[in-house]
Amino acid sequence: MTYEIDGGRSSRPLVVDSSVIFDLYHADLLVVVTRLPFRFHFVNFLASELVYPRAELLEESGWTSLAISIKAVAEIAELRQRYTGPSFNDFAGLLAAFEHEAILVTGDAKLRKAAEEKQVTVHGVLWLLDELVRHTILTPAQAATSLRKILDRDSWLPQKECEKRLAKWSV
Repeated sequence: MTYEIDGGRSSRPLVVDSSVIFDLYHADLLVVVTRLPFRFHFVNFLASELVYPRAELLEESGWTSLAISIKAVAEIAELRQRYTGPSFNDFAGLLAAFEHEAILVTGDAKLRKAAEEKQVTVHGVLWLLDELVRHTILTPAQAATSLRKILDRDSWLPQKECEKRLAKWSV
């Protein structure tokens, strides 16, 4: 499937959860990531959860808020019974990704499992950093600096994957 945004550039929608939004914010990447060939979204329910960064900052940076259907809201109760851990907003993000044929970007392992079972493509913040390097939006050294900023904020990222990238990007 091909997705169109302003300028005729082909892109795929991403629904990004709060943990990844916080990581991007701490690494000063909220605007930078919008240069990737994706459309960045957050679920409208997150607006009340976001203090830093505020939802308005995301929207000013080119992100858009997505709503989910009433049917999806009802499905969240079922998902919360099957999977302990993810929040209402996490499941709202998963269902928004499902409804909009988007990629879910999350750091939550239990939410990843639920996404895979719903056949929703799922990635994390490390994938976004990889994409920024692959598209030459960040140099490898800049990506390493960004990853260190994220890690300095005690983000829960897989240690071996982070070490691998830092070694590769810091050369």
